Amino acid sequence: MQRLLRDLLLVGLITATAGCAGPDSDPQQGEDLPSPAGGSTHEYAYLEDEVQHLLEFLRGTAPLREGLLADTVALYIAPDGGGEKVSMAASVLGSPSAWRVASYSLTPPEDYGHATITPGLHFNCQPVNLETLYPELARFPHVGVRLAIDEGATCLQTWNLTFVFNEDAEAPRLTAVVYDQWEW
Repeated sequence: MQRLLRDLLLVGLITATAGCAGPDSDPQQGEDLPSPAGGSTHEYAYLEDEVQHLLEFLRGTAPLREGLLADTVALYIAPDGGGEKVSMAASVLGSPSAWRVASYSLTPPEDYGHATITPGLHFNCQPVNLETLYPELARFPHVGVRLAIDEGATCLQTWNLTFVFNEDAEAPRLTAVVYDQWEW
């Protein structure tokens, strides 16, 4: 009987541990993701280069690529952070320091190096459908970014932006950004 209890405890421990870590814990490694409105998470994969460039720009390591921004870009703070929105002319957004809404800076912290980039989803710590926050934006091509201190970071150690683009796959232009920082 004691051996049976020990074996059951061992099986329970293995099962519980298997669900906590491993390759399935990273959304890019095959985790079951929410289905984005309008298609699969790979539908907007063509935007990943633009998003990577925008991250480099916001980090101050690359100049902003000309023509990447729409004439006006709407910067949103997610509802949990107050839900503020400001529309800014592309000419104003030529410097990372200009990417602000009220007291929030949309530039990533320097030490947040682990990136998860997921086309078609938004990050509120974990991947969610943008439709749950902003249905009017979810119908457009968008890419969620989650930056973390390291691979095992908690929600309090993430920085989350979703980049929303126009529908022109040949000449994508950024039209909106949603900032959803877990720790307000």
